[in-house]
Amino acid sequence: MKNFILVALIYLLVVIIFSIFDRDVPIGMADAKIFASLAFALGLSQAFTIFIYSSLAAGIYAAVLLVRKNSTLKTAFPYVPFITLGTLGFYLQLWLQSK
Repeated sequence: MKNFILVALIYLLVVIIFSIFDRDVPIGMADAKIFASLAFALGLSQAFTIFIYSSLAAGIYAAVLLVRKNSTLKTAFPYVPFITLGTLGFYLQLWLQSK
């Protein structure tokens, strides 16, 4: 249990430090809190897997927007839906591995 709390606090601290020194951080505080909660609930490796899945989903979405010329490289969009997709992908992976 202490390990999960430590991981969540470290993740939250890193994002807070980045947001203090750089105002153009691509991830917001709400996203950081969600990832810290996931790290607390699931552990570091599982939260990292969800982060990778979320980033892939957001990257595909951004690429589609860029190709369709509906956005630029500076266009911001909410990340929470992609965290949800990443979490669903993680649990789908667990479910498929259990069969």
